[in-house]
Amino acid sequence: MDKLNNSKRAIKGTIIKIETFVEESRNYIYTPIKLDIKLKRVQEMNRKMDELKDQYYDIKDISESELEVIETDIQSMEDRLEELEVRIRDILNSLIAKSSVSSVHNHENAISQANSKLKLEIKLPEIPLPVFRGRHDEWPSFKSQFDNVITNNNDLNESQKLYYLKASLQGDAKLLEAVDDSFESLITALKTRFENKRLLTETHINAIQ
Repeated sequence: MDKLNNSKRAIKGTIIKIETFVEESRNYIYTPIKLDIKLKRVQEMNRKMDELKDQYYDIKDISESELEVIETDIQSMEDRLEELEVRIRDILNSLIAKSSVSSVHNHENAISQANSKLKLEIKLPEIPLPVFRGRHDEWPSFKSQFDNVITNNNDLNESQKLYYLKASLQGDAKLLEAVDDSFESLITALKTRFENKRLLTETHINAIQ
C-alpha cells in the first residue's frame, strides 16, 4: 500500500510540473517539439494511473472508506491530466496554424521579390531623356515628356528620379536651386520658376513677332 501511495505522489508531482509548464506557455513561446514531449508525458501518466488503479483494486485488506478516498484522489488526478492534454493540444495546434500562415506569407514574399527582380532585369528599350535648357516655351513639352518617361515610372525610386531630372537639365535650368536635394523639391522649384503663364504668353508673342 505504501509503495502504491508513493507512486501516486510521484505521478501527482509530475502533473504539477506539467501544469506549471502549461501556465508558463502564456509568457513563453515553446517549440512544437517541446510541447509534443510534454503531451507524450501526459499520456504516459495516464497509462500509469490505469496501472495504479488496478493495483489498488488488487489489495485484499483495503477498506471501503480507504478505497473511496483513493478513488476520489485518482479521479481528480485523471481530470487534471485530461485538462492538460486538451490545453497542450490547443497550444500545439495554434503554433502549427501560425507556422503555416507564416510559411504562406514567406512564399508570397519570395514570389513578390522574384517578380520585382525580374522587372529590374528586363532590359527596356533605350529612350533618350528629354532636355530642358531653361526656356519658358520649352517647359510644357519637356514636363510632359519627362513625366511619361521618368516621373510616372513606378519602377524608379525618388533618388533615381532625381538623378534623371538633374541629367535632363542644361544651361540656366541647371543653375536653379531647390530647397533640398530631393526630386520633389527640385521639380517643385522648376514648376514655380517656369510654369509662369504670363511669361509663357510673352515668350510666345515674342517668338511670333
